[in-house]
Amino acid sequence: MLEIKPIQEKEEQKRLCDMCGAEYKENYFAYGASVDGEPVGICQFYIKGNYGHIFDLKNVKDVSDTEALFIMARGVLNFIDLAGAHEAFYDGEDSPLIHAVGFGEKDGKLYMDLGKFFAAPCKNAK
Repeated sequence: MLEIKPIQEKEEQKRLCDMCGAEYKENYFAYGASVDGEPVGICQFYIKGNYGHIFDLKNVKDVSDTEALFIMARGVLNFIDLAGAHEAFYDGEDSPLIHAVGFGEKDGKLYMDLGKFFAAPCKNAK
């Protein structure tokens, strides 16, 4: 069973970053994904003003579970929106997964208008 939840302990965040080959960012929030109790990925992000910034969205090394990453990214975006930041940027590497999540290019950056997206989530509102 897929489980996605916020990581509360910084040591756990650091451990999962190591497992995913991600740079640990102590001051960032993080969500982790696991399947049947086994870690499969991490998403690190921060909120500054009216903007959320996703920094990492990565699988554990030797795991390829884009579905878990997709669902985790959407959960993180929902958290960012509920926290009052209604726009988001993806600060990592561009990929088809990031576009599938809903990010599109705007002024050379990967961007999402969360207000529009969550008003009509089945439409890819960029």
